[in-house]
Amino acid sequence: MTIPIANGYQYGALILWQKPWFSRRKMREFERVESRAERGQKKKKKKKKKKKKKKKKKKKKKKKKKKKR
Repeated sequence: MTIPIANGYQYGALILWQKPWFSRRKMREFERVESRAERGQKKKKKKKKKKKKKKKKKKKKKKKKKKKR
């Protein structure tokens, strides 16, 4: 997490100054990359496979034949 300080942001040990080249967008981008790096270090959880439900087949109705007279 970033901590705002007098004339910039502190991100961990890094101090990011509020300069025109370090816009808010870049700031967010930087945070995203950092958090991705942190997430990469964590062990990935295995996803459980969902069981597929079997669809019931609909019975077709037989058409009654009309008797010709």
